[in-house]
Amino acid sequence: MEDSLEFHSKTYDELKTATDNLLKNFKEMETDLKSKQDKMVNIEAEMLRMERHSRSYNLRFGGIEERESEDPKQLVLDILKHDLNLDEITIENAHRTGKIKKGEIQRPRHIIVKFVFRTQRTIVIRKAKAMKVKTFYVMEDLPAADIQKKNELKDVMSKAFKEGKRPLFRNGNLYINGKLYIK
Repeated sequence: MEDSLEFHSKTYDELKTATDNLLKNFKEMETDLKSKQDKMVNIEAEMLRMERHSRSYNLRFGGIEERESEDPKQLVLDILKHDLNLDEITIENAHRTGKIKKGEIQRPRHIIVKFVFRTQRTIVIRKAKAMKVKTFYVMEDLPAADIQKKNELKDVMSKAFKEGKRPLFRNGNLYINGKLYIK
């Protein structure tokens, strides 16, 4: 009986030590996982910041009919010159979004235009909105995360605008009359 008790006591001590070691390892892994999750959140935030910066040179032009073997850059330059009376705009690049789906009737794909200077980009979007051109439309080129957030806040922005306030969506945040909107 004494041998049996000693054996079980020894086994219990071994199991307790093993369990304690497992718990210690689990806590270390949990801490490590939390640290890696925090790093991932920071990396995602930095990537979004960099994407916003890159896209801050871009505008999307929509409603422009597609033509076979077109040059989107020249097409946009012609529109800027003839429709908006802007001759001195410098475009780095322009291209249509997505792929053409054969056999489907679809609306024209957007043209993403990258400007060399942000100031010229601002001039184009302001002039297009002021002239209220009907043949095409111009909008900011936002990252997917910002589009989603802006869509979620659309009702709030609309209500603020109807109340005579100035809603402004910038860098994933909504400002109403210059103050950050918090849900």
